Parts: sequence; structure tokens; C-alpha cells
Amino acid sequence: MSSRATARFRSGRLALAIGALLVLGGIGGVAQSWAGGRAVLELFTSQGCSSCPPADKLLHELAQKPGIVALTYNVDYWDYLGWKDTLATPENSRRQREYAERRGDREVYTPQLVIDGRAHAVGSRRDDIERILKAHMAEQRPAPSLTIDRHGRELEVSIGPAVDPSQPMEATVWLMMIQPEVSVSIQRGENLDKQITYTNVVRRIIPVAMWHGEPLKVSLPASELATPDTPSGVVLVQEDDGGPIIAATDVVVLKGD
Repeated sequence: MSSRATARFRSGRLALAIGALLVLGGIGGVAQSWAGGRAVLELFTSQGCSSCPPADKLLHELAQKPGIVALTYNVDYWDYLGWKDTLATPENSRRQREYAERRGDREVYTPQLVIDGRAHAVGSRRDDIERILKAHMAEQRPAPSLTIDRHGRELEVSIGPAVDPSQPMEATVWLMMIQPEVSVSIQRGENLDKQITYTNVVRRIIPVAMWHGEPLKVSLPASELATPDTPSGVVLVQEDDGGPIIAATDVVVLKGD
């Protein structure tokens, strides 16, 4: 990892250490998290970051657990180190920066795991991630119902009414188009000669609607969204500008026969 990356990694660990003083416990039953019975884990990673492969591996493991929605966002700001990330997009990097600006700490580093849009941890530090998950699950905040289904040539997103007066009544409905698994052989840079497998890689970030606390249905063209490379998707309802995730679906296969 470069000196710049190391500095960001260490500053991220410091920010997490301060927050971790407030939480205790293990991963337990993740089905009671805030985002409608799910915990949304968003890993910001890079093929050019030598500290990232352990986090990529851990996210794959966490993705197998019930109640976990695990997403990978490859970022492009380490491309100058000698290897251009083949999965990175400017949109992924922008999403990470929006989270940092919203939190107010401006912590942008890799590997960074953002949990339910509200807290962050070094993506390879299992104990810290589990403590934050336990703290979030203990809140047991109710969430509006949220589903995504395919009907012929259309995808239908359905959101129920707000069920918690404390929830924001204005949120963006995001459709994340996903490539379920991608293996990449790194030929230059800090991960030279490594083959890394990424889980639930976000290839497109699409804002599809605004939710204002009232029931909402949105129809989308399935054939234009679900492709052989991105057959799956996740819908998130999220307070604007990198805010908390209010509700989430599981990863859903959207491409039909």
C-alpha cells in the first residue's frame, strides 16, 4: 500500500476506534437490522490497494449470512499507482465521498466498509464490523416495506408508507445493478500476480424515484437494465446525499429467460 493509502487506512482505523468505544457484542442474528430486517454492507475497494484483498474475502463470507446485503464498489482514485482498476467507476468514488461528507469526518480510504449508510469501519477488521452491526441491530428501527419483482418486460419496485415518525420523509430510491462475482488477475501495481474475486460488484448506480413517506410503485424496463453481465440488482431507499439507508431488498436476480 502506498504512503498515502497507509495514511488514510490508519486515519480510518482511528475514526473507527473512537466509535467502537460505544458498542459491544458479536454478530448475532442480523435479521433485526435497521434497513427492513437487513444490514447493508458497502465495501469500497480497489485492485490497486494491497490492503484490500482480505476485506474482499471477508465481504464474500459476510454475504453468505442471512440478513446481510453485501455490495462491492471498486473506486478509481488509486489507478495512478500502476494498475487501472478494471471494475472502478467515478460514480463509485463519488458515492464514497458523499458518505464521508455527510458524516462530517471526510474519511475516504480503502478498504472502507459503510454499514447501513451510517457508520464505517476498516473492511478487513471483522471484530469492529461485528460490534457496529450489533449496535445497529439493537436499535430495531422499523422500515417501510420494499420489494422488487419482474413482470414480463418490466421491473416493479414497490415501497410501503413510512412506519416510523422519526424517519426522513424524503429519500432517493436507488437501483444498484450487480455482477454477482468477478475474478480479476492483477498484472501490475501493489497486487501484482494476485487473482482477486469480488462479490456483488455494483456496475451501475441508478436513481429511479423519490420517496416521500407515501406508498410508491415504480415500473422500469427490465431489458434495458438486466444484462448478461448485470443480471441481479438491489434496491435501496436512502436519505439523500449519503444519508442512512431506510430500507433495502435482498440481492434479486432480475434477468429472465
